[in-house]
Amino acid sequence: YDVVGRYNLYLYRRSYVWNISFNDNHHLNNLTDQELNSFVSPKLTLYGHTSTVTCICVSTELDLVVSGSLDGTCNIYTVEHGIYVRTLRPMGDPIVNLQLSNERHILIQTEKDDTHLFLYTINGGLIRTKKLEYKIVDMLLSDQHIILAVNHMSLPQPTNNSVVARIVIKHMFEMKTMQTIRLRTQINCLYFTKDFSHLLVGVKDGKLIVLTAEKKSLSKHVAKNNQM
Repeated sequence: YDVVGRYNLYLYRRSYVWNISFNDNHHLNNLTDQELNSFVSPKLTLYGHTSTVTCICVSTELDLVVSGSLDGTCNIYTVEHGIYVRTLRPMGDPIVNLQLSNERHILIQTEKDDTHLFLYTINGGLIRTKKLEYKIVDMLLSDQHIILAVNHMSLPQPTNNSVVARIVIKHMFEMKTMQTIRLRTQINCLYFTKDFSHLLVGVKDGKLIVLTAEKKSLSKHVAKNNQM
């Protein structure tokens, strides 16, 4: 699910999306199924996909909900009223991840025989597409950059110097690689702090790697800041 505003969240199950509104308590702590059903109520149900919904992004600032599905479609709705806006159809392959930026761009990842990235405007205009030679674990979209997490095949006998994962930073519009950060542990997920000043990298050995960046030049000033 994705948290929306202060008191709403979106849940996706099978081929539809629920907009859940909280009651006055605004807390979800160790509730049974019966308590949960009485505690929250669907505010909106968004339809349009013919197969399982795999990912969802929400922006209250843009009043947009964007969902991706195994049916190869990306549907766009409004947050406030759940009004259907349009459908993007990159190439028919299953959509496994997507990102929505505050600058009104949508990044879509499809996965079948190959991995492809598609960059759209929220108006449905295709800006760029890129076929990748590697699988993507997670991805982020900032105002000028695409951040990709890539895991390599595990080595039978890894050493301390073995590179088993990398973070690839690409220019958003050209999709050219600007910098690669190599890691010695595989990546689970990526997350930007609210002001885009830090990139948080969750890795499989249980640590959190924090990367800092200057806003004006993310690709040139990324450095490992702390490991916990």
